[in-house]
Amino acid sequence: MAENLHYSIPPFFESILNKHSAVWDWDPIYSHNGSICYIYELKRRDNMSEMKVYLADAYMYSLTEYYQRPDIIEEGDCICIVRPEASFSPELTTIAKSDGIHIGKLSATLGAINRAEPCKYLTPPKGGVV
Repeated sequence: MAENLHYSIPPFFESILNKHSAVWDWDPIYSHNGSICYIYELKRRDNMSEMKVYLADAYMYSLTEYYQRPDIIEEGDCICIVRPEASFSPELTTIAKSDGIHIGKLSATLGAINRAEPCKYLTPPKGGVV
C-alpha cells in the first residue's frame, strides 16, 4: 500500500483539496483493513457524487498493485500516482477505465475530480486542450 509515501505528500495533497473548486469537504482515511494507506473521501459541489482518491506511491504502478488496491476503491473513484517520476502502462489505464476508476498522476487526478464520471477524464496533450 502506501507505507513509503513521503511524509510531505499528504499535507500537500490536503492543501490542494482545500483550494480545489469542485471539493467542498473531505475526510482522510489513513488506514484500511490494518494497512497504512492514504485515501480521501471527497464531497463535491454541483450535485456530483462523493468519491474517494487513493494516493499510490509505487515507482511503476503495475496491474498487480491495481488489483491489490484497497477494496474500498471502486467505480467512481480515483487512484493518484503521487511520485512525479512514477509510471504506469496504457493497458492499466484501459483496465481501470473499464472498472470505472480513474488512474493518473496528480494533475490528471485533479482534473478528474471536476468530472461527474472521473474515469472519463482525458489528460490534455502537452501544449493543448482536449
